[in-house]
Amino acid sequence: MAGAYRMALSRATVEVRDPAGTLVATHSSVTATVRDGVARAKAGSVIVAELDGAELQVQGRKAYTVTGADGTTWTVTKPCGCSGG
Repeated sequence: MAGAYRMALSRATVEVRDPAGTLVATHSSVTATVRDGVARAKAGSVIVAELDGAELQVQGRKAYTVTGADGTTWTVTKPCGCSGG
């Protein structure tokens, strides 16, 4: 039986950085999840990024940092959808 989701955000932006901190890719409007130590970013039914050994850190409301076993990091954010200036 699979474990519970530790994070699940739809319409999120995922910035992927290599272990040196260099931006490798940015995925917009994806569903980002962390479950059973695996992080996935999906656009529709297609997995556009996956990270094993995922450790999750909450950075704020709808903002997370996910670190993989190899040192790769994801910054996962979702706009608040609020209006105003």
